Amino acid sequence: AVKPGLSILGFAALMTSDWNCIMEPTRRNVHQDMTKPLSSYWICSYEVSAGIMGLRAALNRGCRCIRMVCETSSGWPQLAGTKDRLEDALRIIKTDGFCRSAYPVVVIVQ
Repeated sequence: AVKPGLSILGFAALMTSDWNCIMEPTRRNVHQDMTKPLSSYWICSYEVSAGIMGLRAALNRGCRCIRMVCETSSGWPQLAGTKDRLEDALRIIKTDGFCRSAYPVVVIVQ
């Protein structure tokens, strides 16, 4: 029997949808003077805790700052709490990081 209500994936999709966005639609495109130092701006950030699929979704929403906590329990650096390799995460940043915006992606690796 199917339980009524939202699944975890459905809830995550709802929370990250355009319908739930706090930004005005007119402000989604660049509307500021982008010649100032990086510290002058509000930057959308994301901490990778849901693995590389969450990372890809964040980049596709325009996230420009990514924080990744790594561990090396398997011999290769991998994202903490997942089995995803750091190398794969960096590859996703390279391929998907600039699809929505040409502005830099700040990457913090701990």
